[in-house]
Amino acid sequence: GELIVPQSCQLSCYPPDGKASYMAHRDAPASDFHSFYTLGLMAYLRNGDCRQRRLTCILYLNPPRQSLAGGHLQFFLGAENSDDYGYTASSVLHVEPRGGDLIIFDSIHMLHAVLPTTQQRFALTTWLHAPLPPSPLSSFLSSSFFSSSTSNFHHQQK
Repeated sequence: GELIVPQSCQLSCYPPDGKASYMAHRDAPASDFHSFYTLGLMAYLRNGDCRQRRLTCILYLNPPRQSLAGGHLQFFLGAENSDDYGYTASSVLHVEPRGGDLIIFDSIHMLHAVLPTTQQRFALTTWLHAPLPPSPLSSFLSSSFFSSSTSNFHHQQK
């Protein structure tokens, strides 16, 4: 399908303290239905951008071809969608963050993490999006039940 290039990106700098990392996660929820009930109404509405992500693109900005001590991108290959920690992964792949390298992967299904580094690590990340499908919330708000029940509310001036 069609992918949309967003108008923003994320610049990250991991300090060389050997502690800064990013725990295992996926960049987009596997199901809109699941994210609505997991996040709650307000977070679901605020995270529309996250729900549209299809491809994650990371460009390492350290000096060209410089290898870092740590800071690897860790992929949990074959992890089940319900696994948020990598326990079900068939294998784990470590990608070295070398300056100038561009890494592209599936935002919905690829469970990944960033490991701590002892050298400063710079990365520019953006996500290619797909148009959002109708959400469960929009169908509820447009339902006749919701429309008729809200007509009973009246604003009173004091």
